[in-house]
Amino acid sequence: MVIKNSHEEVSRAIYEFINFCNEQSIALSTIYKLRLAMEEILVNAINYSFLDKNLHDIHIKITYDAERVCIEFLDDGIEFNPLTAPEPKDIPLDERIPGGIGIYLVKTMMDTFEYKRSNEKNILTISKKTT
Repeated sequence: MVIKNSHEEVSRAIYEFINFCNEQSIALSTIYKLRLAMEEILVNAINYSFLDKNLHDIHIKITYDAERVCIEFLDDGIEFNPLTAPEPKDIPLDERIPGGIGIYLVKTMMDTFEYKRSNEKNILTISKKTT
């Protein structure tokens, strides 16, 4: 699927993703984790990846086999490798500043979390085992 870099489009992508998962009879616990990861990745891309106010395409490719669900995100935003993002500091909640937790959460929930930059595009791939 292809969405534009707008928050309204995130809801549409998640809706289509959940429908796909339900058609494949994927476990709710797996859907929940992937849905949360998908929302975090898309919102981060929309909020931080594009320096102009123009609409950009974000390509989302979902693949599924008996063992795993894989989601690939591709955009033409600024280069950002989430694998290099620092882990959040272990400090009390009331002392935290916003940001930095989402990427860490996605990395810890997924079985694979990969990033590459190719042809001026960010390509982020996540996967979760279905068993």
